[in-house]
Order: sequence, then structure tokens, then C-alpha cells
Amino acid sequence: MENQELANAAWWVWFWELIGTISFFGVIVTLAIEFGAARLAAPYKEKLDKAREERISAATERAAKAELDLAQLQRIAPRILLPSRQEEMRGALSKFAGQVVTVGTTNAFQGVAEIESLGAQIVGTLRAAGWNVGSGQVTWGSIFRPTDVIVSAEEMDPKSKEAALALVRELENSSITAIFRSGSATPPDNPDTKGGMIKAPGVTVLIGTKP
Repeated sequence: MENQELANAAWWVWFWELIGTISFFGVIVTLAIEFGAARLAAPYKEKLDKAREERISAATERAAKAELDLAQLQRIAPRILLPSRQEEMRGALSKFAGQVVTVGTTNAFQGVAEIESLGAQIVGTLRAAGWNVGSGQVTWGSIFRPTDVIVSAEEMDPKSKEAALALVRELENSSITAIFRSGSATPPDNPDTKGGMIKAPGVTVLIGTKP
């Protein structure tokens, strides 16, 4: 190999080794900058993380307070069948037109405005749906203090049971807690009952207080 070719080869070796060295130092400098930037940014990142945690904590606290306020409002606010819901219930329950139903509460709650108001709304809705409500609301002689709305019907009367379950669903859809109970809706100590069974045919609706 001639001297010129050797010199040329040596130059290219030197050139690429120089490029490799420069690249190596470039990597070192890049890593050093990255490490330094991370250290310099750390205090600011800590502040941002702390502020983010404080915002999340405050939002969680506000949500919890709002939930408690809503629960308290729901406990205080009277149960109401809005006109729109009464119309929807009338349509849904009209298939049971002619169904005999007794609506009332116990002596313990006689004169309670919220219960009487809800009872009147239920009676009006059922009458509009064609149910046979008779003379309207009644008061059973008992010191029993039920909660929610208890809807009952005899197992041996499948038509009334189906109507009672439909009424429970409609009340639940109106955010009024209702429970189906087979047989009697009142306890055996009720003087208007015999063996715990109400002397009323068809469906019985016993309106208690809010839980």
C-alpha cells in the first residue's frame, strides 16, 4: 500500500474516532444537563404536586360535604309526588283500574302534615288511575310507628299482589321508599286486625315516616 493510501486511511480513522469521542462527550454532557435540570426542577415539581394534592383534597372535602348536605336535605324535605310523576303513575297503574285499595296511617302519626299530604297525593293518583279507593284515607288504631311506605296484599290474591308490586315500583321511581309486604301491613296489636291481618280487601298502603 502506498504512503498516500496509508495517510488517507489514517486520517479517516482519526476522523471517526474524533466523531466517536465528541459523541461520547455529547452523551455525558446531555446526561449531566438532564440530571442538573431534574435537580433544579425538583423544588418546583414538589410545589406543583403539593398544590395538586391540596386541590384534590379540597375537592374531595367539598364533595363529601355536598353529599352530607344532600342527605340532610333529603331527610328534612317532605316526600312529594310531583304532578309529572302523578301523571306517569296514573298511566302505569291504570291497567289495574278497579283495584280495591285502602290508604292510611296509624294513630301514632295522625295529624302529621307530611304523612297526610303524601297520603292525599297517593289517593288522588290512584283514583285518577281508576283504583277503588273507597272513602279515601283511614287511620288504624295502633301505636305502631312504621317507616317508609308499606304496601301489602295477600299471596292468595295474585291480582292485588301484582297491583301492589306495581305501586311499589312507581313510588320507588318517585324517590319515595316503598316496601312490599305479603299479608298485613300492621302488627298484631292493631285492634282493627285479627291475627295481624287487616280487615280490608285488595291492596293496603300504610304510610309511615321517613327513615
